[in-house]
Amino acid sequence: SEQREFADPETGRRLVQLTSGDCFDYHLYYFIPSVTTDGKSIVFHRHQGDEVQLFRLDVETGLTVRLTDAKTPNALWRPWLQGPGRGVRDLLSAFNTVTNEAIYFDSNEIRAVHIQTLADRALFQLPADRVPCGLTGVSPDGKRFVFVHADRTWWEANLDREPKRHEAEGVKLEVLDIATGNVRMLVRMNSWLTHSNFYDNDRILFCHPPTENGLLMTDLQGGYYEHLRTQDALGRCTCHYIATEKGIM
Repeated sequence: SEQREFADPETGRRLVQLTSGDCFDYHLYYFIPSVTTDGKSIVFHRHQGDEVQLFRLDVETGLTVRLTDAKTPNALWRPWLQGPGRGVRDLLSAFNTVTNEAIYFDSNEIRAVHIQTLADRALFQLPADRVPCGLTGVSPDGKRFVFVHADRTWWEANLDREPKRHEAEGVKLEVLDIATGNVRMLVRMNSWLTHSNFYDNDRILFCHPPTENGLLMTDLQGGYYEHLRTQDALGRCTCHYIATEKGIM
């Protein structure tokens, strides 16, 4: 996966392609940081052959280093789409920019790997009757990891089609204290919640309510949520989002 340089055909500007080869490389999910705070390294997925794993790219040298050796069967987040046979649960990983650890699911185990030392540790084991079903996030202070999981029976009954959100029961939004391993349930909802991430160190954004797209928010105490934007006069509603220092885009 060597770097290559070429000129943009329209502007003539020098372009550097960071990876190339017989693989498909792509960033972490769009609201999850993929770049280290110092800007020197990138954490990314590599789909090669029948598996998808996490790698580190050193921008200055072009060196790529494999970070994970996960063996989740049918690792694709949306199994009704054709995808890799094993690896990390695709797109459900998050990068902790404070500790320089990539947090990922290997089957039902939440693990963290330091992207420089490669030290890998277990954080939490999700019960066997549950399955991770939503995108994840790390709090800005690096102390907590938020994730979503569903009933395995319901999930596996929908492996050949995209599930209907309103058919889900008992989907849980939970937060993990990375230092202690303690997990706290914030919201239990009869809807497939597909996204979760932190707005700040105390508040968490997630989506969707059962019968429409929608942007919801709770906090570390849990037990409630707010629907931040209702439909407008034309019936348009919010879908996905990204949290910034200036607000929610």
